[in-house]
Amino acid sequence: RRPFVRGYHQYGAGAPLTDVTLLDPSVADASGAMVTTLTDNNRFFRALIGGRLVPAPLLAQMQRTVPTGWDGPYEGSRYGLGLFWYPLRCDRAGYWAHGGDMLGYKIREGVRADGGRAVTVAMATQLAGEPAERQGMAARATIENVLC
Repeated sequence: RRPFVRGYHQYGAGAPLTDVTLLDPSVADASGAMVTTLTDNNRFFRALIGGRLVPAPLLAQMQRTVPTGWDGPYEGSRYGLGLFWYPLRCDRAGYWAHGGDMLGYKIREGVRADGGRAVTVAMATQLAGEPAERQGMAARATIENVLC
């Protein structure tokens, strides 16, 4: 349904960008071919983390995490059942998220641990190599700036 954001994918470091806008989202495996708006994504994560979607004991299980061991923009992150936890420079409680990637698109979001403030960053270009690392750092910095 129009309007929509065109998506571009880089199939390797230094490769040209390829328009993948019309790609069927069902190719993204477990995503369920979900297509949403940034507003709805924020609403969903605020409701989930705020305890309005699943009973408290289930949310607590989802939020039981282990270290990911990742570095770069995800250093210090932890993973539970379908949820990532990231440290936040202004609040020890950090923030919760579960971004998504598909050819040509990247979504990174964050919602404060109290389920209050939320932000979703959408990128319509999926890069490779060093530019992808910079893209991830920029998304993480944007999330931090909004949540702090």
